[in-house]
Amino acid sequence: MKMREKGNILKLESVVNNNNNDYQEATNIQEVEVPQEMLKRIKCGISWFDEMFGEGFTPGTCGFITGSPGSGKSSMMLTVANAFAENNIMVSYNSTEEHVFQLKYIIDRFAFENPFWVSNNGDIDNVLLQAKKNDIKILILDSLQTIGCAKYEAGTRKAMRYVCRKTIDYCKKNYIIGFIVGQVTKQNKMAGPLALKHLADFHLNIENCTNLNCLTCEPGTRSLFLEKNRFGPTNVIKKLMLFKEGFKEILV
Repeated sequence: MKMREKGNILKLESVVNNNNNDYQEATNIQEVEVPQEMLKRIKCGISWFDEMFGEGFTPGTCGFITGSPGSGKSSMMLTVANAFAENNIMVSYNSTEEHVFQLKYIIDRFAFENPFWVSNNGDIDNVLLQAKKNDIKILILDSLQTIGCAKYEAGTRKAMRYVCRKTIDYCKKNYIIGFIVGQVTKQNKMAGPLALKHLADFHLNIENCTNLNCLTCEPGTRSLFLEKNRFGPTNVIKKLMLFKEGFKEILV
């Protein structure tokens, strides 16, 4: 991050990232000016989803959405991608779990008509190069455990750390909103190094209510839980059902 003086105020020209050394010495916090980009709120247009995050997302935000197999992580992210795209926001959905043919099949089934970029790239460095080339504003990676790089094989702890750090740094430097889909263990805990959760700005978890032994929900109901959120509310729960038009909130 580079800084320039503007009167007596130091002007930040990019978001702080893990590789930054400009603040090794103590700085008067009153002399720090928050970039205008970080003061914006970007909405996807799905009312219940925007509401969970405090009426939209702060640019540069990057976090996780986790859930067990079959809980609807990919369907959720495709629903969100379509909503952002409807607002003319450039979206990239890179899947290393489902072929682009399968993704197209799903969005056709949901009757989603808004255009966004899709790919099956297993190298995070190439994914980020494509994101820069296409001026992507919303980046979705599906999933953390199945993408690697030239140096580290996908699924290893080193690969997960590398992918996570590279993606978060890229999002913060370029004011991109990032979603990293993650798998969970049998105990419904995020698979991978625990330290990764501390790097992320938010953590969403989606689960079938039947797996949660919920006795008040109809079969097929999902519980979406916002466990962590640096830029808005936390401990928010929404009950959802997957319809032919994608996920929708239901009242229980």
